[in-house]
Amino acid sequence: MGSFIAWICLWFHYDGTRPHAADPTAGRVYQLNTHGSIVYLNAQEHWLMISLFPACVLFFAIGHLIDRWQRPFKPTWER
Repeated sequence: MGSFIAWICLWFHYDGTRPHAADPTAGRVYQLNTHGSIVYLNAQEHWLMISLFPACVLFFAIGHLIDRWQRPFKPTWER
C-alpha cells in the first residue's frame, strides 16, 4: 500500500512542479497527462513513474500470497 501511495504522491508532485512545454534540449520529452494537464518529464523521472506501478502490483501480489499461504491475520475463531 505504501508504494501505491508513493506512486500517487509522485504523480501529483510531478504534475504540479514540471513544465507544461516540452524541452528536448533538457530531455523533457515524456508526457505525463493528468486529466488534460500535460507536463513533460525527463528520462529519469519517467523511468521512476513507470517502475513504481509494477512494484505496487508486485508487492500487492506478494502480500496476497503470504496471506493465503501463511494466514498471519487468521481470525481468532479459526486458530
